[in-house]
Amino acid sequence: MAKPVVDGLRNDLQGRVTFLSVNVIEPAGYAIAQQYGLRGTPQFVYFDNSGKELWRKYGVPNAAEYRAALAVP
Repeated sequence: MAKPVVDGLRNDLQGRVTFLSVNVIEPAGYAIAQQYGLRGTPQFVYFDNSGKELWRKYGVPNAAEYRAALAVP
């Protein structure tokens, strides 16, 4: 399950990375999914401070892989 890994990363990276979780069943979440072309869950998309997409991954997270994508130890 993705939630425990994401929650761990969120806690470890607090103050360095902003996490936004979207419920695609709710209207606002569905609109975000459409805007960014999210086609399945779980899906993770990383953006830089200017909003440029840096990395996208489908599936259950592997903490080491996500840390590498974010370039944080």
